[in-house]
Amino acid sequence: MLLKKQTLSLLLPFLFSLTLYANDTNTTDILSEQNLSFSTTYWKLVDINEHLISSDPMKREAHIVFSVLEEGQGKFKGATGCNEMLGKYSGKDNTLNIDTKHIAMTRMACPDMALETDFIRLLGETAFWKINAGYLSFKDSNGSVIMLLKAIEKAKNKK
Repeated sequence: MLLKKQTLSLLLPFLFSLTLYANDTNTTDILSEQNLSFSTTYWKLVDINEHLISSDPMKREAHIVFSVLEEGQGKFKGATGCNEMLGKYSGKDNTLNIDTKHIAMTRMACPDMALETDFIRLLGETAFWKINAGYLSFKDSNGSVIMLLKAIEKAKNKK
C-alpha cells in the first residue's frame, strides 16, 4: 500500500504536466515525431515565456506555418491571436532569423493586443529552434526557451 502511494506521488507531477498540454480542445491528431518537420507543420502557440496561452473560441488561434523557398530562405504565414501575418525568414540547420519589420499583417483592432505584441517581438528575438516530443521550441541567442508551439497537423490539411 505504501509503495502504491509513493509511486502515485512521484507520477502525479508528470501526469499533471502532460494534462496541461494534452487537454487542448482545438487540436486534431498530433503527428508522430518522425513525421514532424519545421516546415509544412501547423504550429499552434501554447506558451510564451513560460506563460500558457489559453484557447478562446472567440479569437483567432495564434499559430505559424513555415515553408522552404530555397536552402536557407523561406516564408511563413499564420495568425497572432488577432491578425493574420505573412513574412520571410532565413536560417540553416536549427537557426532562425526573422526581420519583424518586414512582416505583413492585417490591422484589425482587438480588445487585447498583448499576445500579438509578444508573439511578434519574440519571433524577432528567436535565434534557434528545436523539435521535441511534438513541440517546437523557439530559443533566444542565450539558448533560453522563449516560445513553445504544439504540432497540430500538416499545414496542407489545415482548413
